[in-house]
Amino acid sequence: TIQKDEDTIMERANGAAILVLQGTIGVYDKDGNELYELNTGECYNEQLLLLTENPAASAESDILIPKTLAEVQFLTETLWRTVAERFPMAHDLVCRGIMKTLAARSARRLGIMTNTPQVLRMSKLFQMLSVEFAESLCGKLETHMVLPGEYFTQQGKYGDLLMVILSGKGFVEKGPRREIGPGTVLGEEMILGLAKLYPCTIKAETVCTMQVLKRDCFKDNLNKFERDTELLAKINTEAKNFGDLSLREKFQRTSALMSCSKDFLQMLCKDAEDVYFPPGAYIIELGEPCYYGKTPLYVMMAGRGAIENADEVLQNHIGPGDLIGEGGALGLAEKRMSQVKAIGKSISHCVKIAGSSLEAALSEYAWERDPMEAVMDARIKSNQAFVQKRKDWLNGAVIPALLSIPLFHDAPRDFVEVLGARLTDGLALDGELLTTAGDHADSMLILVDGEVVVEDRRGRPLGRHSAGAAISELAVLGMVPRRMSTIRAVGEVKFIALETVIFEKVLAQQIGAPMRDPVERRRAQIRRQAEQGLPLVAINRLTAHVSKEDAAVAAVALQSERVALASGCTYRPISDLHPSGPHYFVLVSGRAVLEIEPVEEPAASNSGSRPWTPATPSPSSTNRGAIQVLPIFPGYLLSEGLASSFRIRMRALSACEGYSFQRVDLEMAVSSATAAQKWLPVFRMIENENIAELSKRAADATGVVEVVLPHENDKEIHRWKERKRIAVSMAESRALADTRSEFSGDWSRSPSSSPSLFLCRSTLSPSPSRRSPHRSTTSFGVSSGGSRRGFGAS
Repeated sequence: TIQKDEDTIMERANGAAILVLQGTIGVYDKDGNELYELNTGECYNEQLLLLTENPAASAESDILIPKTLAEVQFLTETLWRTVAERFPMAHDLVCRGIMKTLAARSARRLGIMTNTPQVLRMSKLFQMLSVEFAESLCGKLETHMVLPGEYFTQQGKYGDLLMVILSGKGFVEKGPRREIGPGTVLGEEMILGLAKLYPCTIKAETVCTMQVLKRDCFKDNLNKFERDTELLAKINTEAKNFGDLSLREKFQRTSALMSCSKDFLQMLCKDAEDVYFPPGAYIIELGEPCYYGKTPLYVMMAGRGAIENADEVLQNHIGPGDLIGEGGALGLAEKRMSQVKAIGKSISHCVKIAGSSLEAALSEYAWERDPMEAVMDARIKSNQAFVQKRKDWLNGAVIPALLSIPLFHDAPRDFVEVLGARLTDGLALDGELLTTAGDHADSMLILVDGEVVVEDRRGRPLGRHSAGAAISELAVLGMVPRRMSTIRAVGEVKFIALETVIFEKVLAQQIGAPMRDPVERRRAQIRRQAEQGLPLVAINRLTAHVSKEDAAVAAVALQSERVALASGCTYRPISDLHPSGPHYFVLVSGRAVLEIEPVEEPAASNSGSRPWTPATPSPSSTNRGAIQVLPIFPGYLLSEGLASSFRIRMRALSACEGYSFQRVDLEMAVSSATAAQKWLPVFRMIENENIAELSKRAADATGVVEVVLPHENDKEIHRWKERKRIAVSMAESRALADTRSEFSGDWSRSPSSSPSLFLCRSTLSPSPSRRSPHRSTTSFGVSSGGSRRGFGAS
C-alpha cells in the first residue's frame, strides 16, 4: 500500500512490473510533467516480462507518484522467469498480451485507439482515401514491438509493411541524425508498390510499439473500392513501370534529370522523401519565401499538376518527370512567383528533394547546375506559349459558351472573362462518366465538342446533349446537393467544368459586384417556381392530377426557365436540334397567338442558342405578312420543336408569363418519382392532342404562306428570262440588217417576166411609233403571170 504523494514506488519497484490494484498513480517525466495516469487494473513496466536479453528493454526513466491511496503488486523479473520456465506456452500468450497493452496505452496518449481507422489515418496517404476503405483494413492491422538496438528498416532489404509508430524512439543511421517517434509513419511507398527495397536504415533507441499493415492486404481490399482505386490509378501505373527501380534509377528516367550523372543523382536521393497530394491540394504555394540550401525541389513522379498565377489562372501543366519549384530551390527567386496545384482524379506522387542535399550536390558537381537552369528557361518559354494558346481558346470557345447560358446573358464582359480564365477543359472518352446520379453536385458542365447521353439512376437513357449544352446550372448556384442524373460520353467529348467554389470566389471579388443581385434574384425566382410547382401545375386538365408537393413537379420547376413577354413581344420556340434537345413551353398567364413568321422576316433559329431573350419589334411591323395559326391561353402546353419546324413564333397579345423546360428534365424527374406515374399518362394525352391540333392548323396556314412565297429559284428564273429577251432582240436585229442588205435597190419586174419576189417597203420599214419592242413584222409579195398575192412573216 502506497500513501498519497509518496515517491518511494520506483525504489521498491526496481526491476519489477507494477499492477495497480486500487487507486490512481500519476506518471511524470524527469521535468515533472505529467504523462498519463495509471488506474485500477493497469500495469507499468510490463515490458520487463518479455524476458529480453537487452537490459535497456525494461529501463524506464519515468517517475510514479500516487494521487490517492493506492494498492499495487510488484512482479520481479526473477520470479516471472521462474514461472515462465514452467509454463512456456503461457509466457508466449503473456508476451502477445503485453504488446497489445503497450500499443493500446501508447495509442491513447496519441488520442487514438488501436485497430481503428484512426491509426491508418495518421498516414497522409490514408487521409486522402475513404474512411470505408480504412475500416475494411482495421482487422488486418498487427501489433509489433521493436526493442532497443533492433531495426525498423535496413537499407537494401526487402520490405512490404506500412508502419505506424505508437511509442518509443528511433533514428536514421548514417548522415545527420534524424529521429522518429510516436506518430511517425514509415513505408507508404512500400505498401503502394513504388519501392521494394528500403532506402535507409532506421534503428530503435528505446522499446517501440507500432501497428503494421502488409502490402498484400492493402492491395486485396483496394480492389473492392472503386473510388479509392481511381484515386491511386496513376500511382499504381508508376508502381508497375518503376516499382523495382531505386530512386536514383527513377530520376534517370525523368526528362528533367536524365542527363545528370549518377553520383549527382545519388546525392539528391539523400534525405529525399515521398509526398502525396490529393486533387486540389497545393504542392507549392504562391509567395513562399525561398532560400538556397533550404527550399526543397520537387520531382513529379505520378499524376498531374497545374501552374497558376496569383489570380488562380492556369499558366501551364506539370506531368511525370517534371521539376517543380526549381527557381526557388536554385536560389534564382526570393519567393514563389506561381503556385502548383495537383489536378485530375488521381493522387499525385512527388519526390521531395531536401534543399541541403541539392546545395551539397551542386557544390560538388557545379556543372550540373546549367542543365537545371536550362530546364527552368524552357519552362518559362513553354508557359508563355501556353498562355497565348489558352487566351485564344478562351476567346474562341469558353467566353461564347458562358455568354450563351441564361445565368450569364446579362453579365458584364469583364466578369465573364475573369470567370472563364479560371476554368479548365476536360476530356472524356467513349463510355466514361462525366457525372453520376447521387454524387455531390459541385460544378456545371458546358459541352464544347461531342455528345453525351443522360441516364437515370438505373442506367436507362433519357435523352442526349450535344456541343453547346449547359448541364447542372443549379449546381453552380448551390441549389441542389446531389446530381440528379448520370452523364455518359458518346465518343470523345470535350467539356468545361465551372466549379461552384470558383464561381463563388469570383462573385465575392470586386469584379463580381454587378452580378450579385442578379444571381440572388435568379435563386429567389427558382425557389418560387419550386414552391408553386410551376409550370406543371398550370397545365390545363393536368392541374387536378398534380400537386406542388410532388417531387417530380418540384424537380421540373427547379430546372424550368421563366419567360416574361410584354404585349407585342415575340418568343421563338426552340428547335429539337438545340444542344439540350427537345423543349416544352407552358403559358401560365396572359393571352398570345401562334403565327407563322412574316415572309420578309427570316425566322431566327434556336438550334444553337437559348431562346429567352425575346425580340421586341414595334407593333406596326409585328403583324405585317404574319399568318395566324392558333390563339393560346393560360395552361396551354406547346411542343417547341414542332412549332419551330413550321417557322411558328408566339406573339403576346397582353403581358405574358411562361416557362420553358427540357424534355430530358421531365423524363429524369418522372423516372425517379413513383407518384409521377399517376399523372404522366394525362400529360402524354394533352401533349399528343396539342401536337395533332397544331400540326393541322400549321399545315393549313403553311399552304396559304406558300402561295405568296417566292420560288426558291425565283431569282435564277428571272435572270434566265431577261437573258432570253436580250438574245431574241439581238437575233431580230441581225435578221433585219441582213434583209435590208439583200433586197436593197430597184426590185421592179415586168409582168411578162418570170415570177419575181418583191418587197413591200411600206411594211419593211414600219414607223417607230408602231413597232413592238418584242416583235417585228415583214410583208413579202410574189408575182406570177400578172397576178399578185401578199403574205406576212414574223
